[in-house]
Amino acid sequence: MENRKNLKEEIHDANDQHHENELDDIFSPNLFKKDLDQLTNRQDLSQMLKSRLIDLSKDKPKIEYLLTRNGIGCLSKGDFQIIKGRKKSGKSTFITILVTALIKDNFMGFKAVKSGLSILYLDTEQNPCNTAIMKQKVNEMCGKDTSFNHPQFTAYNLRGDNPTIRRKLISQAVLEGKPDLVVIDGIKDLLESGDINNASDSNSVVQFLMELTLKYNLPILTVIHQNKGDTELRGHLGAEIGNKMSEEWQLTKINDVFTVKQVENRNEQSDAFYLRFQLDNNKLPVLIDDKPQLSKVDETKQKKINAFQKCLPQGIAKRNKDLSNDYCKAYGCDIKTTEKDLNHFKTSGYLIHQGSLYRFNYDKLSTENSPSVDPTTLP
Repeated sequence: MENRKNLKEEIHDANDQHHENELDDIFSPNLFKKDLDQLTNRQDLSQMLKSRLIDLSKDKPKIEYLLTRNGIGCLSKGDFQIIKGRKKSGKSTFITILVTALIKDNFMGFKAVKSGLSILYLDTEQNPCNTAIMKQKVNEMCGKDTSFNHPQFTAYNLRGDNPTIRRKLISQAVLEGKPDLVVIDGIKDLLESGDINNASDSNSVVQFLMELTLKYNLPILTVIHQNKGDTELRGHLGAEIGNKMSEEWQLTKINDVFTVKQVENRNEQSDAFYLRFQLDNNKLPVLIDDKPQLSKVDETKQKKINAFQKCLPQGIAKRNKDLSNDYCKAYGCDIKTTEKDLNHFKTSGYLIHQGSLYRFNYDKLSTENSPSVDPTTLP
């Protein structure tokens, strides 16, 4: 009877000073929810349902970020994010860039939302020596001695532990350290089976991430490999993480240049983050640029968009004949090309045709991350 009674009791809050810190309690698969055996009557279910209610009279929706770049937020609290790429594509180096930005408040264009943010780094892939070298690089970028243990940056190496112990140690590290950001470098190594195509195991890992982010209201940045033949995340684990994550960062390397793109952001505009960097003689990252390299097709499209913006500043609408004449002059083309471009950009949503008037759809620029221009600066 006593064991049955314990099963029906709610799991203790791990932060409660009276909590006995028993492993089976802290690392329960449900973490902080009632045991499923208790949910056998409508009253229990009703109470649980009320705790999940979204009440806009009390809850004010506001997404909080740890970093911004060009005024756009990233690393949102209560979510988990992905860094993907092939081997040696610069994933771990990019982590050092983000960590340095959080410690220094400003680095390579990334700005911390406030000072003093702390980072917990959990390495499941590299040997301890490589993890130590990574910490030394962060120190160098922060202007600290390589033997300095920065109070804002705590790193653990879990390579030698099995997946069950890794999850328990991660939970304990979050509980003790109370970090603002958790980085798990090697999410695949949390799979009990080690099989990225094991559906049950993959779902369990993703559930583990969701429960931690919700319980502690922090972002968890994870690292996962992409397929060799394409840019998709590997296996069932990748598919499940892709369905639940808030941001997806992609790393590629061509020759000695690393490129970072944010290819998905559910809270902000996608493709808003882009930068390229190289490693200097000390193997530290150096920013090259943060402007996407446009193909000739993209350059032509952008020139035409700029011409339409010059012809149709915000708040201005024109008739077909007037717009055609102005576009011919702005883009420097004949009437046949003008008619073709008018139809194409109307179909693609850049031009809004209402009655006999055209106006430019400036809202589309923000959704596609196309730059808006000041018409007075155009030739």
